[in-house]
Amino acid sequence: MISRRRFLTISASMALAATFPAQASTNWRGKAFGAETSIALSSDKATAQTALTAALDTIRRMEKLFSLYDPGSILSELNRTGSLNMPPEFARLIDICDNVHRLSDGLFDPTVQPLFAAMLKNGGVSTETEHQRLRSTVGWQNISRNKSNIRFARPGMTLPLNGLA
Repeated sequence: MISRRRFLTISASMALAATFPAQASTNWRGKAFGAETSIALSSDKATAQTALTAALDTIRRMEKLFSLYDPGSILSELNRTGSLNMPPEFARLIDICDNVHRLSDGLFDPTVQPLFAAMLKNGGVSTETEHQRLRSTVGWQNISRNKSNIRFARPGMTLPLNGLA
């Protein structure tokens, strides 16, 4: 025989459980910023799907601005031409780069892409000669900008904003 207390506990638990929708897992796998990526959400199906759609829309919007791997991105345009009339979201990220560069006393320098690209091409190493040649293409101080424009002071400079974006 079940006690009255046990009956009330079970009844309350069932009533409470019925007020919450069943949790579902929504998963996505794909590429973002050139890397394999996954998103896992746990919520009711409609909420999870809405959140996933919003996340993927944000990723795609950011890729159009900041992806090194999309030749049509705004960042690729800057790296190709050396100057850019910046959209507001791009300008905000450049402000963040500037602040982190300043706060780190220059240890953070987002202009290092030419060195990374050379090392990647050479199996993870760069020769001293190549390092000296590329040194002129690196340095946040060689970026000039105002609220809406950015320009590289030297040819061959590039930015890899993926990590911050």
